[in-house]
Amino acid sequence: MKVGPITNDSIPKSQHKPFTQCDEISNDEAINYFGNVTSSMKDWKFQNKISCPTRIIGNRFTNKSRRMFSIRCTTTTVDAIFSETVNSGEVQEMEFGDQCLNRYIQKCCLGEQRVPNVVHYVWYKRGELSFVPFLSLLGVIRFVKPCVIVFHGAAPYGKYWDAFTYLWPRVILLKRKAPTTIFNKPLGYVEHASDIMRIEALINYGGIYMDTDTILVKSVDKLRNYSCVMSEQSSGLMGSAFVMSEKNGTFVNKWMNGYKYYYIPGKYVYNAMVYPKKLKLRYKDHIHVEYGTISRPNGMLGYKIYLNSHATYDWSHIYGIHLFIRMSRYISASTEYIIRYKNSTFGSIARHVYYGNKEICL
Repeated sequence: MKVGPITNDSIPKSQHKPFTQCDEISNDEAINYFGNVTSSMKDWKFQNKISCPTRIIGNRFTNKSRRMFSIRCTTTTVDAIFSETVNSGEVQEMEFGDQCLNRYIQKCCLGEQRVPNVVHYVWYKRGELSFVPFLSLLGVIRFVKPCVIVFHGAAPYGKYWDAFTYLWPRVILLKRKAPTTIFNKPLGYVEHASDIMRIEALINYGGIYMDTDTILVKSVDKLRNYSCVMSEQSSGLMGSAFVMSEKNGTFVNKWMNGYKYYYIPGKYVYNAMVYPKKLKLRYKDHIHVEYGTISRPNGMLGYKIYLNSHATYDWSHIYGIHLFIRMSRYISASTEYIIRYKNSTFGSIARHVYYGNKEICL
C-alpha cells in the first residue's frame, strides 16, 4: 500500500469535488454495512440470545474503489475534496503542524462547542491494524461522526484498515517520528513517546485523543462544551487513554509543562496519570473530570471485564472503556467471530459496537 501526498494534478479534473461550505457529516456507509445500534440499555440479564448477522471483513474492502478525502488551501480558501481511488487504505499525508489542516478544523469541525469534532490517534510504528483498534475506530464512526480522524505517525495496513478507510474516508495522516527524548531527557519507556505526542496533538489542533484500545459506546458530544475532559480511573489515577481539549487549552499546556520541568523517565505512569491528577486540584476551572466513565468503570479494575463472573455488568452509564490490551491475554486473539460468544463485559461492549446489539449471538 502506498500512502503519500497527493496534488491537484494527480486527480483527474472530473473527480474534483470541492466543498465551498462545510458539508454535513454522514456515517451512512458504515450503517449500511454494520446496521444501527439496537442494544437495550434497560435489560442487563443477557438471558435471550439473538441472531447476529455474518459480518466477516475478510478482503471484501481490499482493492475496492472508494472515496479518498483530502484538504486543499489557498491564501483565501479551504476546500475538502473527495476523489476516487482503488488503492486500499490510501490517505492524504500532511506534515504535523500543517496550517491547512488547522484552518479546515477551525472552519468545519468546531461549530458552537469548545472542542472540535476531530479524533486523534497515535500510531508511530508501521504495523497491521488488528480487530480491537478497528473496534475503536468503528465506535468513533458510530457515535462521534468526526469531521476528520487524524493518525499521527505512520499509517496502518491490512484488511481492517482497508475496511475503515472505505467506510470512513475522512482520514488524514500526519507524518511524525516518535521522539527519543522529552525536553532533552531520554525516554524512560517507549510508551512515553505516545504520551507526549497526544498532548502535542491537542495543543496544536484540539479535539479528542483516543488510545486504539479505547472503545466508545455512546456519543460524547455534550462533553465538547468543556475546555478539557479526562476520566479518573477506578484505580484513582487519571486516565490518559481518552482526553478531550480545546486547541491550545490551559490544562494541556500546564500538563506539557509537567514534562518540561518534572519528567521522571523511570516512572512509567507519573507524568501521564499522576501529574494531571495533581494539576486538576490547581486548575479545576480548566478541566472537567469524569469518574470511571471513559476509562475503567468503578468496580471493574483488573481483568474483571473479561470474566463471565461479571458478564451482566450494567455499563449504561459509561461513555466508553479502556481495555488495556497490551496487558491482557484475554483479547489479543479477538475477532469479529469470537466476540459473538464472549460472555463478559468486554464481549457485550464489542458486540454493541460491531453488531449493534450487546446480547450474545446464537
